[in-house]
Amino acid sequence: GNEYEGFSPFFGLILLLSFSLAFIFNKYKFINLSLFLTNTILLFICTYAGVKWGFDLPSTLLGYILSISIVSVVGNKRQNQINVILIILTLICGQIYRDNSVSSLNWRNTTFQINDIIEISVIFSVISLLLTFSNRSQETLINRAQRTEAFLTNERNELENKIDRKMNELKKIQTEHLLQLYRFVEFGKLSSGLFHDLMSPVQTLKLQIGLSLKEETSDRLRIQIEAIQTISQKIEVMLESMRKQIKFNDNVEIFDIVQDIKDILSITKHLYLNKKINIEISCNDPIFQIKQKRIILNHVLLNLISNACEACNKEKENTLTIHIGKNLYSKFSTYISIVDSGIGIPKDNLNKIFDDFFSTKNNLGNKNLNCGIGLSSSRYAIEKHLGGRLFVESEEHIGTTMTILI
Repeated sequence: GNEYEGFSPFFGLILLLSFSLAFIFNKYKFINLSLFLTNTILLFICTYAGVKWGFDLPSTLLGYILSISIVSVVGNKRQNQINVILIILTLICGQIYRDNSVSSLNWRNTTFQINDIIEISVIFSVISLLLTFSNRSQETLINRAQRTEAFLTNERNELENKIDRKMNELKKIQTEHLLQLYRFVEFGKLSSGLFHDLMSPVQTLKLQIGLSLKEETSDRLRIQIEAIQTISQKIEVMLESMRKQIKFNDNVEIFDIVQDIKDILSITKHLYLNKKINIEISCNDPIFQIKQKRIILNHVLLNLISNACEACNKEKENTLTIHIGKNLYSKFSTYISIVDSGIGIPKDNLNKIFDDFFSTKNNLGNKNLNCGIGLSSSRYAIEKHLGGRLFVESEEHIGTTMTILI
């Protein structure tokens, strides 16, 4: 209808540059400054258009609604309230200025009354309220998602740390097992060499004993030679047992453990003949048969009995008692305890005596006779091959108890 006048190109260029500047602010994270500039431009455009063409122009009202939407989504609650109040004030002030201006160009032949301003203000307020509530719900969901993400991140980091610790522990255990395996391999090589080196002298000793028995000798000398022959035979049996153990020919047998212990005591007689050691075997049954890997068990008993004898002091009376019996309330059917009244083991060393190459015999003057692998190999043999347990109890200057459960 009436004459139409649009924005000049220069004014459009200023608006384009202003929006570009707001975009740059937003790109470099100046969010509040970008929001303020954008909202100011929108309000200026809408107010200018309302003054020039009328505040009932649809694009002007939509521009105000766009301003409310932007602030509701990006800004906080207070910024949204200030923005709505500012829009209502611009509507009122702009309409008053338009009514009092000399020239007024309307986009249609109608007038914008105060009732229209009140109605639009109410609509703007409701829209702002709805958008605010919607924005708060979205923020709540976002915050909840961020908290969940942070929680999951912490759980993931803790899980990764636990996995790293477990991996380091496994590597350490694997390294220790490989080292222990290497030591046992070396010990096996050493034992195999010793077996071959010792068997030749033993065979020569047997031959000489046999020749001596054929000669005419006194009864007393013959008894001594026969005793030496018995000992040499037992040494040969023990060496053969060592060979079988090295080759792991560990067959399960039914045998009398009491008799085997007596044989072991006869072999180790040289350890306690020079010491005042009273040896006793405590067993309810004179014949105590068990089903076990005999060679391995005898080797362990020989080691433990030898240790007990070496721990006794020459300067006092000593006792060595071997208790044998049945376990009635345990998964292990048999127990063998070797109790000595020797020097005992210091508390600081109790946790170390089963370590490879650790020994307390240096205090006894046996530095050259000990390599510190006896107890570690004994426990390994009991747990690995006999399916049992080896326990130690000791008190310094009182004595030590070694208990085998099988």
